[in-house]
Amino acid sequence: MAFSNGVKLAYSVSISARLRRLYRWFSRAKKGSGRRGKLLVKIRREFEYENNAKRDVATQTLN
Repeated sequence: MAFSNGVKLAYSVSISARLRRLYRWFSRAKKGSGRRGKLLVKIRREFEYENNAKRDVATQTLN
Protein backbone atom coordinates (compact mmCIF):
# COMPACT_ATOMS: atom_id res chain seq x y z
CA MET A 1 0.00 0.00 0.00
CA ALA A 2 1.37 3.43 -0.88
CA PHE A 3 0.29 6.85 0.35
CA SER A 4 0.10 9.97 -1.78
CA ASN A 5 3.32 11.31 -0.21
CA GLY A 6 5.24 8.23 -1.41
CA VAL A 7 5.41 6.38 1.90
CA LYS A 8 4.94 2.66 1.43
CA LEU A 9 3.38 0.47 4.08
CA ALA A 10 3.75 -3.30 4.05
CA TYR A 11 1.22 -5.42 5.90
CA SER A 12 0.14 -9.00 5.70
CA VAL A 13 -2.72 -11.13 6.87
CA SER A 14 -1.40 -14.66 7.10
CA ILE A 15 -3.25 -17.70 5.79
CA SER A 16 -5.34 -19.25 8.54
CA ALA A 17 -4.77 -22.71 9.97
CA ARG A 18 -8.39 -23.49 9.08
CA LEU A 19 -7.77 -22.72 5.40
CA ARG A 20 -4.64 -24.91 5.35
CA ARG A 21 -6.63 -27.75 6.90
CA LEU A 22 -9.47 -27.31 4.39
CA TYR A 23 -6.94 -27.45 1.52
CA ARG A 24 -5.56 -30.73 2.88
CA TRP A 25 -9.02 -32.25 3.13
CA PHE A 26 -9.94 -30.91 -0.31
CA SER A 27 -6.89 -32.46 -1.94
CA ARG A 28 -7.79 -35.88 -0.51
CA ALA A 29 -11.45 -35.78 -1.54
CA LYS A 30 -12.53 -37.58 -4.71
CA LYS A 31 -13.33 -35.45 -7.72
CA GLY A 32 -17.05 -35.07 -8.26
CA SER A 33 -18.01 -36.12 -4.74
CA GLY A 34 -20.45 -34.19 -2.60
CA ARG A 35 -17.82 -33.88 0.12
CA ARG A 36 -15.45 -32.14 -2.28
CA GLY A 37 -18.18 -29.70 -3.29
CA LYS A 38 -18.97 -28.86 0.32
CA LEU A 39 -15.28 -28.32 1.07
CA LEU A 40 -15.00 -25.99 -1.92
CA VAL A 41 -17.86 -23.89 -0.54
CA LYS A 42 -16.09 -23.72 2.84
CA ILE A 43 -12.80 -22.72 1.19
CA ARG A 44 -14.52 -19.94 -0.77
CA ARG A 45 -16.18 -18.68 2.42
CA GLU A 46 -12.83 -18.66 4.25
CA PHE A 47 -11.19 -16.75 1.37
CA GLU A 48 -13.98 -14.19 1.53
CA TYR A 49 -13.39 -13.79 5.27
CA GLU A 50 -9.63 -13.26 4.75
CA ASN A 51 -10.18 -10.80 1.90
CA ASN A 52 -12.55 -8.82 4.10
CA ALA A 53 -9.89 -8.77 6.83
CA LYS A 54 -7.28 -7.46 4.36
CA ARG A 55 -9.69 -4.81 3.09
CA ASP A 56 -10.46 -3.82 6.69
CA VAL A 57 -6.75 -3.37 7.52
CA ALA A 58 -6.27 -1.21 4.43
CA THR A 59 -9.32 0.93 5.21
CA GLN A 60 -8.34 1.43 8.84
CA THR A 61 -4.79 2.52 7.99
CA LEU A 62 -5.92 4.98 5.33
CA ASN A 63 -8.67 6.64 7.34
